[in-house]
Amino acid sequence: MTPSETFDAARLKTPETIWHPVFLWAWNSKITREGIRKQIDSFPEYGIRGVYIVAEPATFRPVSMPTSLSPEFNTGEYYELYRYAAEYAIEKGLVFWLYDEPGWPSGSAHGLVVKANPDLELQGIMNRSLLVKAGKSYKVPKDVLASFTWDDKRVSGSFTAKEDTAVIEYYAEKQKNYSTPYPNLIDSRSTETLIKVCFEKYKKHLGHLFGKGIQLVFIDEPGVTSRPWTAGFEEAFRKRFGYELRDYLPAIMESVMQGEKGIQARIDYYDLSSELFARNYFLRQKKWCNENNLLLIGHIGGEDRTRGCLQDGYLHLLRNLRAMDVPGIDAIWRQIFPGKEKNVRILSNDYQVGRNHFFPRYASSAANQTGSRFSFTESGGVYGMGFTFEEHRFVTFFQMVRGISIVSHICAFSSSKDHFMGAEPPNYAKELPQCWDLSVYNEYIARACYIMSLGPIAVDTALYMPIRDIWADESVSSDIVNIYEETAFRLEKLQCYFDIIDDDVILAADKSVLERGELRMGLAAYKTVYIPVNRHMTAAVKEKLKIFIAGGGKVYITGKLPGERIPSLTIAGAQNIDTEALKENVLPVAEVSPFCEAIRILKRGYKDKGSIYLVFNESTEKISLSIGFNEKLPAYEADLLSGNLVKVNCKKRKGKAGIPVDLSGGEGRIFIFTGEELPALPDRRAGAVSLKTFSEINRFNFRRTKRFTIGKNHYSLEAVKEEPKPVEIGDWRAAAGDDFSGSAEYTAQFAKPFEHGTVYIDLGEVKYVSEVFINGASVGVRCMPPHVYAVEVETLKDENMLNIRVTNTGANEFVAKDKMLMKKYTMRRLGSYYVTGIYFARDSLPSGLIGPVRICGVCCPGA
Repeated sequence: MTPSETFDAARLKTPETIWHPVFLWAWNSKITREGIRKQIDSFPEYGIRGVYIVAEPATFRPVSMPTSLSPEFNTGEYYELYRYAAEYAIEKGLVFWLYDEPGWPSGSAHGLVVKANPDLELQGIMNRSLLVKAGKSYKVPKDVLASFTWDDKRVSGSFTAKEDTAVIEYYAEKQKNYSTPYPNLIDSRSTETLIKVCFEKYKKHLGHLFGKGIQLVFIDEPGVTSRPWTAGFEEAFRKRFGYELRDYLPAIMESVMQGEKGIQARIDYYDLSSELFARNYFLRQKKWCNENNLLLIGHIGGEDRTRGCLQDGYLHLLRNLRAMDVPGIDAIWRQIFPGKEKNVRILSNDYQVGRNHFFPRYASSAANQTGSRFSFTESGGVYGMGFTFEEHRFVTFFQMVRGISIVSHICAFSSSKDHFMGAEPPNYAKELPQCWDLSVYNEYIARACYIMSLGPIAVDTALYMPIRDIWADESVSSDIVNIYEETAFRLEKLQCYFDIIDDDVILAADKSVLERGELRMGLAAYKTVYIPVNRHMTAAVKEKLKIFIAGGGKVYITGKLPGERIPSLTIAGAQNIDTEALKENVLPVAEVSPFCEAIRILKRGYKDKGSIYLVFNESTEKISLSIGFNEKLPAYEADLLSGNLVKVNCKKRKGKAGIPVDLSGGEGRIFIFTGEELPALPDRRAGAVSLKTFSEINRFNFRRTKRFTIGKNHYSLEAVKEEPKPVEIGDWRAAAGDDFSGSAEYTAQFAKPFEHGTVYIDLGEVKYVSEVFINGASVGVRCMPPHVYAVEVETLKDENMLNIRVTNTGANEFVAKDKMLMKKYTMRRLGSYYVTGIYFARDSLPSGLIGPVRICGVCCPGA
């Protein structure tokens, strides 16, 4: 992918398909050429402009997510249909990514890797205890790596117990975590086999499209175990560190064992394991991709959990992400969501909804450090059938303001019949109400992605991730993680944009550049580094930081560990500060007045000393404030809804360009400062002017027009023929029924309020999509707030007919039919994701035109 260098008004108006969200297309049923053509033809009709195929064989998750894919993966017929789908999609102008293999996690080729070589099956270190009675002999079994007595003394060969003695045996065991055997990805042979049994077959059938219609290969959630092991590991460990790993197996299993030497052994163990994972899996795949004119794009899984490096088996997040061309993250289970954080329990699973962790920065930081402008998100998995466009926007801009520039969504399905009607919500099938206006939303996001490709992120601040401490000592690392996360959250609230760095970045820094007070890697040039207090930073890293400080760079050590009077970490020239004192040391991206912790700001560079800013409201409430940008060039704003560029009048104050900004909850706005003369229109949006209410409409005639229904074995749409009835604005469930999912029409009349200027139709709160018609002509669609429409008064009559189409989501119908679906198909058939999706769908049951509905004009003389 080649980033854009110059703003093009035509591309903003009609973004190329490469900037549109790309959708997971799940093959879960019988696949035919006719079905492929029919579905690909339908995708652009409702806004899907890019796809990647994820095959879901019957053996993928037979218990928790039953599917019926045919033909079978890895057959000639399967690859021929895959090739046909790719060629037809590209012919029809869709973006097509190559997803590496069936299902997820990536790495196994759906069991083919281990089938080709059973020795490659995933292994992990395990232990077991036994009691040797007094007088009995014990001999270390051949299949045991090492045995230790209760006091951590290693057993050498055999012994006879003088008294009852507890023995702990440490051994390597195959890990049966998935329905098909999963390989050991720290072993290079696994990737070599994966390329042979899977990637080369794709090349055989699709190679003519590589670097042309297909540019990206997507890998999804690969991992190892929290205590990996493979053939040859201990030899590599001995060669690297000069001592025997088997002597420290108790410390590998339990961080409190074997003292400081044990802790160092844990750090060395995970350092080597993660290095092998990055080198033998990610970098080998990247090499194959690049040799075949492809880029490697992907994400891990569990990135929002700082200690997930062990809990989720990815070992070292940044190291892995930097080993890809386009690093990404995975936003699922409503990890990112508007509102306050809450914990929910669904069946036996616990979810932290709306934790809104800063984890998208890992992907954008890795991209910045490898010299790429591109990082991506796979978003929306299991967000529920009531996932609204307003929530979509929040989730997307939450990540975009942290550097993400490419978006993919989950999911569309080859079949939504029978039990698949409830599978993996949300389902982007054209029958669902939230898809009827999907093209409007996707165009909106595509415009943002296009502009976010125009320049590199402007960042000179970094936050150090104490990965060695996370590996080292579980009894202390939670405190260090808390300080690390608290520092990050505080920096964000102070409008400080930062990347995340680790030891690898610091150790790779060029000394001559450090001596100038810059820490450089790729596109990044850091001048300030925040380091959470930690215990295991190496002397080599400290030495590099000393050079950086001596050259004029700034280093702040944040926080103290419990019980410490002064921080345990000291670096010559660094300043120790409490996280609450960060405000005195932080230089924000822009000045927010009045100060508001909910505002996030990203700055990207643009040619000729220009800049691009994304300003995002992370709260759920509308916010009005002024943003002071340290810019002298003329300002424009990209209207993401219309695709127009509007000229912005800045008020200069203290050398800054002040712009008043109104932001709905979860709304982002993009400003461009440039010396170029760009084609711009006057800003007619309500946020650009103060409005005066001329009249308010509280009563409408109401009728349902189109209904979404879950039928006997498939979704259906039906036109509703009914007479209008008078209603007050508000939740339509009283008038339409609790189970109504679809569209309804509100009708009223209003008088022309004045003779010259612009009339604004402000619908207030709408759940969830609106379209306004005046005298039969559509004025536009709003799929998220603000639901305000501008109309030139000259186009109005003295008396005007106002028709408002409002569309909700499929949540009402799904919740109403939940018991029927559960009885007919059982939870096992519907899949584990279904129950979570229904739980989340209940949040979106309120529907309709809530209001107030106002007829407004500009609040100034002569309006």
